[in-house]
Amino acid sequence: MVEAWKKLFLVGFAVLISPGSILQLVVSFIFALIYMLLTGAARPFKDDGDDYFAQACSFGLVSVFFFSIILKVPPPPLKTGYLYVCYYLYL
Repeated sequence: MVEAWKKLFLVGFAVLISPGSILQLVVSFIFALIYMLLTGAARPFKDDGDDYFAQACSFGLVSVFFFSIILKVPPPPLKTGYLYVCYYLYL
């Protein structure tokens, strides 16, 4: 039942939160992170392998949202100077 609510929130309700913005990704990231922590603490499945698989899937979902946020955030403006050039060459 909780899995169905997770899907409903991430697919149905998250679409209504500032479509295409960073806020939408952050809200979904926080929701997925809370869900991952709750399923990790509750361990709702009978078999330990199922619990580990659910944790791995939740971690994958949280990772996708995290890296989507990283890609969506604009980079800082390029400034002149040795340290800034080294910073951009390192990235």
